[in-house]
Amino acid sequence: AEQGGKLAGREVEYFTVDDESDPSKATENANKLIKRDKVDVLIGTVHSGVQMGIQRVVRDSGTLCLIPNAGVHAATRALCAPNVFRTSFTNSQPTLALGEAMVKRGHKKAVWITWKYAAGDEAFEGFKESYTKAGGTIVKELGLPFPQVEFQALLTEIASLKPDAVACFFAGGGAAKFIRDYAAAGLKGRIPLYGSGFLTEGVLEAAGPAADGII
Repeated sequence: AEQGGKLAGREVEYFTVDDESDPSKATENANKLIKRDKVDVLIGTVHSGVQMGIQRVVRDSGTLCLIPNAGVHAATRALCAPNVFRTSFTNSQPTLALGEAMVKRGHKKAVWITWKYAAGDEAFEGFKESYTKAGGTIVKELGLPFPQVEFQALLTEIASLKPDAVACFFAGGGAAKFIRDYAAAGLKGRIPLYGSGFLTEGVLEAAGPAADGII
C-alpha cells in the first residue's frame, strides 16, 4: 500500500488463504496457490506444523517462499532449499541469547519449563546450549502437553526445587495464564522469571500486574 500497490514498479496481485493453523491442510492449500493461482511467491506462515507442509510443496515446485514467522528448525536446516528464505528466526535463537545473560546476573541454577511440542523443544535447545556453556546448571526440565494450561503441579515442584531462576517458553493466552499462575503460586518476587519475547509480547494486558519484573 505504501508503494501504491507496486513492488519495484510492478503491479502486485495477492491471493490469500486462511491456513487455519491446521498442518493437515497445508499441502492442499500450498498446491492451490501454486498450481491453480500460479503465484510467483508464497509468503507464510506462523504455525511451524503448517510450514512443514508448505515446505514440501515449495521444495518440489521451486516456488520462492518467504517465512515471516514459523521458527521450525528443519525449514532452514535438514529440509533447507535455495528458494526458501526465513525473515524471522529459528525457535532456538531467542533463547540462545538468554542463557549467558542469566548466568551473568548470578543465576547459576535454573529450572526450564515449556509446552512439550516442537517449538518448546527447539527453544530449550537454544537455552540449554548457552546456559550450560556459560557455566549454569539446569536443575530440572519441566513440561506439559500443548496446549494445556494446568500449571499448578509444576509450579509447586519449582517452589520445592528452589532454583536461582526459571526460564521458559510460552506464548499467547497460555503465557498470560502462566504469568498469573506463577504470581498466584507465590513465586513472583522470590524466583526471577525469564523468557524470550513471546512470554510477554501481546499478553501484558491479560497478564496484568503479575507480569511486573519479568525479564
